[in-house]
Amino acid sequence: MAPSKSKSGRGKSWTGPELNRMLTAVEDILPLGGNEWDVVAGRYGKELPREFSERDVDAIKRKFLALKNALKPTGDPSCPEEVVRAKRAYYRMESRSGVEAFEDTAPVNTTSTPAPGSPSAEATAPAASSPSGTASTATSVAAEAAIPVAAPPTPSSVKDNANAGARSASQRCGKTPNELANLSEMLKRARKNAEDAAISHTVKRRRTIDNLLGKLEKESGGGTDMVQGVIAMEERAAVRELEYRREREEREAKREERENRRDELFFVLMTKLLGDKPNPTST
Repeated sequence: MAPSKSKSGRGKSWTGPELNRMLTAVEDILPLGGNEWDVVAGRYGKELPREFSERDVDAIKRKFLALKNALKPTGDPSCPEEVVRAKRAYYRMESRSGVEAFEDTAPVNTTSTPAPGSPSAEATAPAASSPSGTASTATSVAAEAAIPVAAPPTPSSVKDNANAGARSASQRCGKTPNELANLSEMLKRARKNAEDAAISHTVKRRRTIDNLLGKLEKESGGGTDMVQGVIAMEERAAVRELEYRREREEREAKREERENRRDELFFVLMTKLLGDKPNPTST
């Protein structure tokens, strides 16, 4: 009896549509554990087209790791798109597993002292006054005295506990919660500085002119001579910018002309070399 054909797809080559389907499932779920990889395999096999091969969890995970471990960097133009997607998905998985929020698992002291006048306190008083319950009462009083009484929470302790819960980090990250918070603030400041530096030169110049116009209006009391002077300065700046663009276009045209001449010279040289080469069949 011939052995049954495996449905895992091991040994079968992956096609482009199959890789796209598998990477889409991984990007949507970003699996970290075995259960989530099962979800990826389930999503891949759900309503699978007939021309696709069935793949199990091991085959999908093995192919994803092979794409992720490819030696070509993502910045290489010859790097396949599947490798780029696998590496980016893996980076997102690492970011997801780096910082996780954990719930507060500190034990809560549920023991409480009955308030005076409550039913429990009134029920305890007769037991203490009866001669038969003297020994048990003394034992219970000693046991209650041995239990540490938790101090009432202060506003500072409550704030510290809240910050600790919000800044909990896994050991896999390699940084303390305070270091992560400082790193987050530093990244925010760097991003803000990058956005400010990305403002175009034209916008900066417009803001400078607007500020100058505002100062001139305040100093001159709404005079028009200074305003006209500033407008003339702006027009001259626009003319200089047009001249700069025209010169740049001329330089580009000259560069293209030089490249065309060089290509033509190379073509003529190669034609001459190939034309002077003796034909071995003619001898």
